[in-house]
Amino acid sequence: MGDPIILNQQQLNELLAYWQVLLRLRDWDIKIAIKRTRDFKFDEAAGETTWLLAKKMAVITIVDPADYPPDSLWPQDMEMTLIHELVHLLLAYWTPERLSAEYDYQEQAIHTISQTLVRLQRGEFANAVALNTILKNNFDWAEITGREDGIGNMVGNT
Repeated sequence: MGDPIILNQQQLNELLAYWQVLLRLRDWDIKIAIKRTRDFKFDEAAGETTWLLAKKMAVITIVDPADYPPDSLWPQDMEMTLIHELVHLLLAYWTPERLSAEYDYQEQAIHTISQTLVRLQRGEFANAVALNTILKNNFDWAEITGREDGIGNMVGNT
């Protein structure tokens, strides 16, 4: 499936800023942290998000690599988990009850959307180069991220 994508806190913060812009979530106050699984609400989660919809505030937690199962069928990809959790925020107004068929369907859709976005960003599709050019030319990344080099040195950045 590929190599693990393990990121530190600074890289996650940079990716959060980048993906907030792409997913039109700039009006949200989102924090991100790497936490041990003992601090997670649900077992076997790669990430979790808690939000206050009325205030557009959220906290995303990503599982610490030390706790990621070494025998997992899929290597840990912290960027993919981040995107997955951000897509949850896009759909926060329509969150079904946990343990329902609708919840499972939504999780499947979020996974597919997240995987596609990350694979596009990483250039895994023929049109990815054109998409990256369009995205990079339509935003002033230095202004958005507050860094002279724009989006910085992030995973999948070409």
